[in-house]
Amino acid sequence: MNDTASDRRIIVALDFDDRYAAEALVARLGGACGFYKVGLELLTSAGPDLVRGPW
Repeated sequence: MNDTASDRRIIVALDFDDRYAAEALVARLGGACGFYKVGLELLTSAGPDLVRGPW
């Protein structure tokens, strides 16, 4: 397995209550992460548009 394939299996939890903190982490990780788990606090504060976002 190459490094790219193993990196894509990483799931990062976005357990924030602030949309901007979550977006900053996503921007910082870039393509190094394949999946994100949106925490309930973030979903409640930012709404479903965050998940639909421009990704």
